[in-house]
Amino acid sequence: MLRFVLTSREPQDKPQSEARARFIYEWRYIHIGLMLTTPTVMRSFQRYVQHIEPDGATDGMFPYGRHEKHWYNMADHMLESVDGMFAIFKGEDYPRRMFPHRFGDHNFAIELIDEGTVLFDQQIPFTGRGGVKLVNWLRRADGLEQDEFVLQLNQRAEELVQLAKSGGRVKRGVHSHQLPLDASLFKGSLFEMGGVQTYAAIEELWFESLDDLREFTNDADTRDLFKRREDIVDAAGSFSLVMNERVVWDYSLTPQAAVLNENSLEAVIARQELAWLDNGGWTGVPPVRDESY
Repeated sequence: MLRFVLTSREPQDKPQSEARARFIYEWRYIHIGLMLTTPTVMRSFQRYVQHIEPDGATDGMFPYGRHEKHWYNMADHMLESVDGMFAIFKGEDYPRRMFPHRFGDHNFAIELIDEGTVLFDQQIPFTGRGGVKLVNWLRRADGLEQDEFVLQLNQRAEELVQLAKSGGRVKRGVHSHQLPLDASLFKGSLFEMGGVQTYAAIEELWFESLDDLREFTNDADTRDLFKRREDIVDAAGSFSLVMNERVVWDYSLTPQAAVLNENSLEAVIARQELAWLDNGGWTGVPPVRDESY
């Protein structure tokens, strides 16, 4: 498995409070509704997770600082291969259904990463539960090749594990590493302006509460740990996110989407949409009735 991860923010053409309220509504409801009823999406994305910065997140909780664009949300898509991404972005149904909408700003940070190495977990696995997360997007230090960076980061992971266990605040930790990604894949899509192949790894730490995250990042031992990694991590070129995780679907935990069953209501709706478009769409010509349901 691999993961297609992106982070963005609300549109910038309106006052922030108004733009965020609209963005939350459209991204967390309309966008999900479209995803769940788009067949290529449901065939390829095995897991989809949304994240939004919680109220109360303060600058001191971001070990590598906020990104200069102040990213507000993060989306995490798990799939079996890059072929699945081509099927979605270069296919017919996803562009037709998604491209007329604008779910956020046109700027993104985008990476393709591996499924990740679980550094530690609580006794009852945290996966699929959601919760508060610290997400560090790590840029490797100048002059360090990707393979050497991954080796060094993995060798130092035990230090993070011991720190997390001693404090008892961190519930789960995962390191995921950058995979090759051709930016031309996104040409003509919503993600065309996103930068790729910038961040060598993404580090995710789960917490029970925002207070626990705050105490962890304010701890002197935590600050020392991140400082000691600066020989392999470009701290100035990296950034942190403080997020609330929301697992939208996960095929390892739930049945596959109904839209993939040709006799389901969702599949009928998808077929009706195509018939409606073929018969004039917004021109007012009525769609062909689908009698198969």
